[in-house]
Amino acid sequence: MKVTALTIPLLMLALIAFGSSLSRKQTTATPDVPDYRYADPFRGSEGGKTLVRACGNCHTNQTKLPWYGHVVPISWWINRHVREGTQALNFTEWTTYSARRQRDELQSICGVVSNGRMPPA
Repeated sequence: MKVTALTIPLLMLALIAFGSSLSRKQTTATPDVPDYRYADPFRGSEGGKTLVRACGNCHTNQTKLPWYGHVVPISWWINRHVREGTQALNFTEWTTYSARRQRDELQSICGVVSNGRMPPA
């Protein structure tokens, strides 16, 4: 009985540590990696602030995981979700998009938000 009581907390700690090691690498803004929050569609507008708040965590390379984002198996699901999100649209790379792609992405954002598909509840 005592062994079980000790095993459960140790197993939980191991899962937390293991989940953290699988988390994707985060980047911070540097001269080489500009801070996406200051790119044109985000700078100074209310819509831009909303995009940063609602979309920035899954659609950038600057993801800040919640505490449970380091716990297996939840971390696996969150990391997959973020990876898929950045593959579809990555605001960190916004300045490298052509003007046409930026316009298309903004129209797409309007569509998915209007339909209630994003941001996930």
